[in-house]
Amino acid sequence: GRPYKPRFAAERAVVLVSGGGAGERGADTPVAAAANGIAARRAASSAGAASASSTTHPLAALVDAVPRADALFRDTGCEALFVVDYSPLARDLPSELASTFPGKVAKPVGRVMQKLNPRNAVFAASGADAAVLFKAMRLTGDDGADCVIVAKPGDIPRVGIPREPVTTKTTIIAGDDEGELATALPNREYVHPYSLDEAVALGYGSAGAGADGDDDVSWMGDDAPVFYARVTFEHDRMSKQIEQKATALRAGDVRALAEEAKRAAAGTKEEEEKEEEKEEEKEEE
Repeated sequence: GRPYKPRFAAERAVVLVSGGGAGERGADTPVAAAANGIAARRAASSAGAASASSTTHPLAALVDAVPRADALFRDTGCEALFVVDYSPLARDLPSELASTFPGKVAKPVGRVMQKLNPRNAVFAASGADAAVLFKAMRLTGDDGADCVIVAKPGDIPRVGIPREPVTTKTTIIAGDDEGELATALPNREYVHPYSLDEAVALGYGSAGAGADGDDDVSWMGDDAPVFYARVTFEHDRMSKQIEQKATALRAGDVRALAEEAKRAAAGTKEEEEKEEEKEEEKEEE
């Protein structure tokens, strides 16, 4: 057949790859801190089991990106943030990270990025999510990217670090150290102690993504509307084809979920602090 030609183009956008591999080292993604060999496979299996058994809201990735989108729209000329959420495939993340070739996670991510057809965009990922991004870029190339952002490079499994250059575009690495990404990202810049959000804003402002237009967005005002949409790719049992479904979301509902998630995170943090205090008291006794 004829080669695929996207009709849509994500112009000067930020494309964030997310799916559960950006957790803290040793937290809910033990595969992120795993070594190579048997230890990696065992840790990967436990991570896959945890991901499969946990229940998350289907809009979790979108909700988590709300503060990031607000900051981008406020501080830069960015007009669109795309979150490529592979969490429905999280059970396959261990096998994906155990192989050097694109697999059941990276291939779908690459196809979605092809559909976005990015131009002058910023690609971003954190932790083990960056390993998925690297593999997806092997399929799509880096023509659509002006800058690549990698946060928490120390949480990328060694097997997920490419041994060949992934891109020659400007790359910003944010974290405690730049890890072992010297070969994969030859044109890199290390910033510390930047977060992913800060690094994305820096990359958007310094790379070509902000060069072809007016970055002054003050005319929009603080009350400028933000539109949210969810696009899913589902297998149709009748036609045996993959259907693309787009759903427009009410901004009020999305922000309500974001506030609820924020309160839940604060409550969890408070409980963890109390548990730590109890353990310290027991040790003193």
